Amino acid sequence: MKHHFLCLVALASLFSCKKNDLPKTSTASGVTKAISFTVRPGADYTGSSYTNVTASVELVISSADINGLNTQVLYDTIIESKPISQFNQPPFPLNYSKIISNVIDNKNLIRASYNIHYERKYGNSVSPSNYNSGIPINSGNQYSFFDVVL
Repeated sequence: MKHHFLCLVALASLFSCKKNDLPKTSTASGVTKAISFTVRPGADYTGSSYTNVTASVELVISSADINGLNTQVLYDTIIESKPISQFNQPPFPLNYSKIISNVIDNKNLIRASYNIHYERKYGNSVSPSNYNSGIPINSGNQYSFFDVVL
């Protein structure tokens, strides 16, 4: 049992990548922001029409300077491609929560985004499609929640 737990921890580290928090500045004190994602199915994908459909999800939290010129990825993770019917089974829904420190609202533009990549196979051909969404984390918001629905 202990071996299984250690394997799960090792696998989780392969698919989640925490970047650096924002650097501390000496001129202003930053705030901490909590950002959460929930990844869940939007329908029952266990029917035969979904047999050849796969999906993967990428979650990203980034920061840009106030001019939007310099962007830094603070956190990203990928839920690897799997049959969409598996999103109806445990461990889904999946919850991801990240704390971003040293945010200075008048200097840092924090953005949370996600990309859902779908593929449907027809014989030997593949029909891909993507759904992207991103939203800025407004000044003053200490906690933000994003519902990622497949």
